[in-house]
Amino acid sequence: MRKRFITIFIALLSVLMLVGCRSSNPDLEVMPHDDNTITITADKAGISGVGGAGITISEGQQLIIDSALSKGSIQLKLFLDNEPADVDASLDEILHTDETPALDVTVSSASTTEHPLHPGEYTLFVNVLEKTTGNITLSAK
Repeated sequence: MRKRFITIFIALLSVLMLVGCRSSNPDLEVMPHDDNTITITADKAGISGVGGAGITISEGQQLIIDSALSKGSIQLKLFLDNEPADVDASLDEILHTDETPALDVTVSSASTTEHPLHPGEYTLFVNVLEKTTGNITLSAK
């Protein structure tokens, strides 16, 4: 399982280095951190989307979504990575865009929510649904 996570992480990191971790909207940033957290920062971000950041949920952990949005709404979709991505996989294959998400939530206010998920590696998609300002932090605890 660890080897699969490393393979997926390297593939995603390579893709993100090529296309950047930002969407076409420079006012939306998704930043994965070494401590297994992801920070989403929106500064008057218009309707757009970005994906590719990963987070690992271990046995006994939950996904914590800590939102400090002051305006707008963002849809978060997490996809469980069931199989390692091939080295030659396309971006769509790596991000599993045709799969049903393990979690699909819309965040539109300042709040903290907990979501029980099966242990595993997950890939995040972020969709700005309306002009948004604020931060969201995802963590596994």
